[in-house]
Parts: sequence; C-alpha cells; structure tokens
Amino acid sequence: MIYYLDTNAILDIMNNQPNILETFKKVYMTDIIRIPDIAYYEVMRGFKYKDPKKQVGKFIKFAEHCGIVYQSQESLDIASYNYASLLKQGNLIDDGDLLIGSLAIADNAIVVTNNTKHFSRLENIKLANWV
Repeated sequence: MIYYLDTNAILDIMNNQPNILETFKKVYMTDIIRIPDIAYYEVMRGFKYKDPKKQVGKFIKFAEHCGIVYQSQESLDIASYNYASLLKQGNLIDDGDLLIGSLAIADNAIVVTNNTKHFSRLENIKLANWV
C-alpha cells in the first residue's frame, strides 16, 4: 500500500505523538510512505517561520527518508474537477487539502490525516487516521 502523509500527520510524527509514531514505524517497514509536495511546503513554511534551526533540519531528514511525491497533470485534473464539484455544492475545502487529496486519488494512495472531515468530501478518496 501507498500512504501519503497530510501536514497534521507529519507534525504529529515530528512531535513524537505516541499513537501515530508507533503506527508510522510499523507501516514504514512494510509499505510505502511519501510526503506530498504541498504537505512538504506547508510544514516547511511553518518551521521556517517559527523555529528554523531546530525543526527544519530534522524535517528535511525525515522527508529524505520518506520521499516527496509531486503533483501530476492527472492529479491537477482531479483537483480541478473536485474544486468545481465542491464549489457547486457550497462545500469547498482549502487548496492544500484539495491538492493533497487529489494527488492521493490519482496515485491510488491512502491519505493519513486527522482531518478526515474535510478530505472525505473528495470523491474516491481513501483515508486513514493513525491517531
């Protein structure tokens, strides 16, 4: 299986939250875990604003171990479709979640997130909450 970490899942792992960290370690041994480019950006911008010396280096090493996955034309087409659909319903989610979720849909990956409420608005999304 392929898992894509949402921003909140990455932060929980980086902060050594016991439940998610334990599950991450187990899954990492048998499956593929990647960081979507948008989640990388969201985490990095926060660390550079708040605490560049302490967290940035640790996060870069973590990202190197997991690997970063990038938006594709297919994921952007899926995101565009989902945006239009959610806008018509009056039920938009933020662009970051939309792009992360659409990338996971395109790649048949599971999004690991604490924010299942927003992501569940996307058609054909697979979600896991390790908390």
